Amino acid sequence: MITLRDIDNLAELARLELSAEEKAGFEKDLNSILTYVGEVQNITAELGDSDQPDLTRNTMRDDIVTIETGAYTRSLVDAAPTHDKDYIKVKKILG
Repeated sequence: MITLRDIDNLAELARLELSAEEKAGFEKDLNSILTYVGEVQNITAELGDSDQPDLTRNTMRDDIVTIETGAYTRSLVDAAPTHDKDYIKVKKILG
């Protein structure tokens, strides 16, 4: 439970000058935040075997060495909505 004295100490550490209304608002807000964090910390989840993630499977693509330079670049440029030779055309954003 956060008290007004705690708020005063925090304000002093942060070098803030708070009015009485601001201190009361911070006291209320911080207490509700800490109450919520306490509820979240008390959550326990019971997962069945099928709910467990499969941590042994690699989700990355296989590394394939190709002799052709730019093998992936060509497919990426071709997939762009507009392109010119080996460059993707984008809208100019800087003046």
